Amino acid sequence: REIYEDPVSIYAASRLGSPKINILPAGLFPAAPQAASQIGLRPEHIQIGQGQEARVVRVEHLGDQTRMHLKLGDADLITLTDAHTDFTKGHTVKIAPQSPLYFDAKGDRVH
Repeated sequence: REIYEDPVSIYAASRLGSPKINILPAGLFPAAPQAASQIGLRPEHIQIGQGQEARVVRVEHLGDQTRMHLKLGDADLITLTDAHTDFTKGHTVKIAPQSPLYFDAKGDRVH
């Protein structure tokens, strides 16, 4: 659990979790620390409904969960929510990172 919640590197963060952690340019998120060049967002740690606009590329209803594939700028990311959603391909949604993980250019964790 510690490796999942507090990984020391992108390599460690990417070893656990399904779907895999989203690794995005830190510049997409103004609140990122200056030393960070990349941000890691677990799919279940992306809140829908507020924040930055992203475009829905694909929606997968998985019973009690919904997986959405999104485009934020030029970056692709996946969200995973417990709720059913009526969003479909082409919709615009607002997203906000919850519990973001920051990494430097070498892939090491920045606190």
